[in-house]
Amino acid sequence: RSMCDALAEHDIDVVSEAGDSLASLRLPPTSTVREMKRCLQSALSLPFFLQDLRHGDTVLDDVCTPASLPAPRVLTLVRVPPCLGEGARLLEAASRGSRELAEQALRARADVHHSEDRGWK
Repeated sequence: RSMCDALAEHDIDVVSEAGDSLASLRLPPTSTVREMKRCLQSALSLPFFLQDLRHGDTVLDDVCTPASLPAPRVLTLVRVPPCLGEGARLLEAASRGSRELAEQALRARADVHHSEDRGWK
């Protein structure tokens, strides 16, 4: 069983900005927002780096745990748009074979479909 399917102590409901239900996650109290995002990436085909999870008005840090959130544990998924200008950084990281630089570019929300404003070179 994957962590996404495991029985656990904390139920997390994830809704869209419009309030529509997107997912219900059952997670151990030691899981993190980063792990929640990975589950949502699998369930919704939305890349990890293009997600923000909010509890009320607060954007949750990737190391936040469900146990630290007050009930009810309803999180809002915000789809963060990619930054077109970061694509060149991602392309450079790939050409160098640098996982670290690629991750930095993705965390800066590089658009994997563009290396510059007009698309791939």
